[in-house]
Amino acid sequence: MSLVSGGSDDRAPKHAWSQATNRPGLGCSTQIADVSTADGIAPSNQLGLSLVTPYEAESHLIPSLRHFAPSEIGSSDFIGRCCVDLERLAMTAHANAAERGGGNEYVVEGLAAHDKVGTLVKICISMECWRTMVLFPRGGALEDNEDEYVGLAPLVASNSNVLRASFSMHVETTAIGLLNLMLYRREGADELGREDGAPAVALVDYCARQMAALAVPVSQSLMLQRQKEPQSPTSSASELSQRLQSRTPLGELTDANFESEFKTCISTVATARYLCEHFDALPLGAQNRVLDVHDFVLLMVSLIEEPPWTRRRSVTSKSGETYVVWEKIVDDSWRRIPSSDLLIVTKLEAQPWLALYHLLCNDSCRERYGLDSFRKSQLLRVRKYLNETLLDQLPVLADVMRYLDQLALMAVPESTVAPGSREGNRGSSSGAPLLLEQVDSLREDLVPRGVDWDEIARDQFARIWSKITDATDSDLRRISEVYCGPSSASEDGGRGKILDRHRPEEPLSRPLREVQLRLYSLSKEFSAELGPHIASFRLLPADDSTKQSLAVPTQHGLFVRMKLRIVQQCQENGGNTGDLDVIAPFPVLPMVQPVATVSFCGRPSFDVDLSCNTLDLPNPFEGEMEGAEGDAPTEIPSSLPSREWRQLGLLDENKLVLQLGFKRLSRVSPVQVSSECGSKSMTANSTSCACYGLDRAFLSKPVDEHQ
Repeated sequence: MSLVSGGSDDRAPKHAWSQATNRPGLGCSTQIADVSTADGIAPSNQLGLSLVTPYEAESHLIPSLRHFAPSEIGSSDFIGRCCVDLERLAMTAHANAAERGGGNEYVVEGLAAHDKVGTLVKICISMECWRTMVLFPRGGALEDNEDEYVGLAPLVASNSNVLRASFSMHVETTAIGLLNLMLYRREGADELGREDGAPAVALVDYCARQMAALAVPVSQSLMLQRQKEPQSPTSSASELSQRLQSRTPLGELTDANFESEFKTCISTVATARYLCEHFDALPLGAQNRVLDVHDFVLLMVSLIEEPPWTRRRSVTSKSGETYVVWEKIVDDSWRRIPSSDLLIVTKLEAQPWLALYHLLCNDSCRERYGLDSFRKSQLLRVRKYLNETLLDQLPVLADVMRYLDQLALMAVPESTVAPGSREGNRGSSSGAPLLLEQVDSLREDLVPRGVDWDEIARDQFARIWSKITDATDSDLRRISEVYCGPSSASEDGGRGKILDRHRPEEPLSRPLREVQLRLYSLSKEFSAELGPHIASFRLLPADDSTKQSLAVPTQHGLFVRMKLRIVQQCQENGGNTGDLDVIAPFPVLPMVQPVATVSFCGRPSFDVDLSCNTLDLPNPFEGEMEGAEGDAPTEIPSSLPSREWRQLGLLDENKLVLQLGFKRLSRVSPVQVSSECGSKSMTANSTSCACYGLDRAFLSKPVDEHQ
């Protein structure tokens, strides 16, 4: 049943589920902050993120993905594979899922093809163990007396490793966000059934622990207090700045721990919803834990009654007047909600309702769920929230309302066990559904019993953390390049000093040094023989570009359009044998991905990467080319456009635009390509047919108006 109402009632409020093609943004990849940003997911190229290409994901990043034992977390290998590679994969996957109409989700498909669902589950469990048993064994709730802290946290804080530890904790949120994207489809749930269903059982237990942390009273959870009762909500900017500056390193690490834990717990609600949606695809042991061991039905009831993503607080205006405001988490940020919009359902609010729908309206779940008087009384508590406004936004809940109305009239057995007990029969008429229960073998392997976690914390600090600080940590520079690009880190002799991520755009007005243009094949067969990199060019400022370039005012500032000279880079046996000026149009395959690195003069060096998905040049030859015998040339139809232009970058986003001109060739000849394996000639066929050649290039860049 669709989540979208079939009617055209204009009175229905707008909500996050109004378009069936919208994929909910489930991975909390950004910090949950008290700021207001634009609705929706920002396109990746507006954020300057370091996304991965299909070949890079398939050939290296996905196959090398692995989990780490709690004692290995924080190492350089962990930072490279999880904080850098896994984060890049997650950002690319979310960017692809956010594309209108559904993009090419090659990251999600690659993870499924390489059986990495179980690996992501292991990463989540290992990170949870490290966070709760090594870093903060007591949960980080002793902020008033930091001398009582135990574990790795006080050692890391005393050595100024707060940033490295914070990025390490963020890996858990990243992994659960990727799992949500994979479980969006039933195929992801099918992958959980591998290894005798161990990943499915482990993920169900993991989600139950995280949701239980959200379902406790606020007074008993310091993590929830930080979110629902923020400190100094009416403080001025100066007071807030003073409070942040007065925090100790251990206080900063504690705040990062609560923030990371909350983001992870919020994300697992969506994970649990997908597990309920694909309940029939789960192995029998996981189904038993969903319904009987952890009772996801009543867990969802608790989250509906006390939603952790909604808060109410008092605010004092400048005039001294105090009033109450409501706020909800929308797109990973706390947003103030007007009273008229309080009934609009957000994506997070919809998750427990949808989980209830799949659990209560699935025939197999109804047959196995043992109803008794206690469960009946708890379920009927959500009936009062099912009103017309909610049903307009989530029409599937009409079936839930009908089931609850029938349940109110049903006679059910009295509860024969205490709430929360795992023994006995909770109203089932056929006895216990399982005589043997599958245990969480993944967690037992990663978290063995009888381990001295204090000893592991001391040993890990001596091996990893004590040898570096945030000021001398070169791995932090690698992490910064994920979010800001290579220009975010200063060239200071390898010390890895991190600069402000909002780097000024002044370097773009520097003189241009060169543009490195590389073409990557999107054909697996072609890439297997020659490697992904099939052609390389240097685009240099033309001798007369300075004289002929005129500054043109635009709505984004003053820009100049420079003519570039095309120079082909020749490689032989992995080495550079020199440059070759392109006199005639250089044949270019139609389905290649261009990646350009624009380098500017001056110190420190400043580079900007531009790319697009594919050139997609016209190619009339669908199958084997007619008239092609061996290396014989083939006529190119004159009906094709005589010239094609492709653009990399946008003025309003990248502040740089590279325009490439392609001229239609008269005849098709064997395509000459250069790669790390050397130069080769490819016989003209349907996969290596070039109908256009690169012959022109222009770069538009900003001009410093004050010069």
